Amino acid sequence: MKEEHTLLIMDYLEGHWNDQKEAKLQQLLASGEISQEELSDWQMLYEESPQLPTPAPSSQLRENFYSMLGSWEQAQTPSWWQRLLQSFNTSIRVSQLVTAILLLLVGVAVGFWLSPVQRYESQIGQLSSEVQQMREAMVLTLLEQPSAMQRLKAVSISTDLSSSTEKIHHALLRTLNEDAQVNVRLAALEALLPYAHNSLVRQGLVQSIAQQNDPLIQIALAQAMVQLQEKQAVAPLKDLLEKESLNQDVQQTIEQSLEILI
Repeated sequence: MKEEHTLLIMDYLEGHWNDQKEAKLQQLLASGEISQEELSDWQMLYEESPQLPTPAPSSQLRENFYSMLGSWEQAQTPSWWQRLLQSFNTSIRVSQLVTAILLLLVGVAVGFWLSPVQRYESQIGQLSSEVQQMREAMVLTLLEQPSAMQRLKAVSISTDLSSSTEKIHHALLRTLNEDAQVNVRLAALEALLPYAHNSLVRQGLVQSIAQQNDPLIQIALAQAMVQLQEKQAVAPLKDLLEKESLNQDVQQTIEQSLEILI
């Protein structure tokens, strides 16, 4: 009997049936490919099979079972090098996790420790810059005031600046050359001398010699040029000596200064 016929009969006996299978079975019975006797034998065998005794497993079957089970467990059990590799990988993952946690804690601690300091330093730096800008603005404003006292105060404030800008240098040089009060001009000269290393200030002081008519300023500038050892002041000092109305004290100071500078 063909296997497909056997399967069809088993479906018939177990109730896995439909119209299509019924038509197929009837066709096979009609064609004689399956006889009615064969179908009856299958039906009788199926009905009696639950009553057949179940054979007890033999000792060989038990041994074969445990042998196969042992082989399977051995295949599933990792070898020593696999266990070592697994342990190594586990150690690496644990060490990486510990390292990551430590780095996180260090980062948090450093951030906690540095942030307030940096913010404090940044605030101090910003505050200092703002104070510097306010002082410079005050100096420039006071230098434009009609009161000599206010202009003297401006020059005094300029000496307290932590660093002076080119704008302050220009303002002080203009005060040295143009201010109506000699004491204000002398104060401006004194305020400029600490910045004589600046080329703008140094050149401005040399050029100021020719613009001064007051003996006190002329003497102060001549002495300043000696103090600075400024050779470029020789020519304007010589030009000043040519003036007929030059004060004798100024003349004497300039001559002494030229002897040093030349």
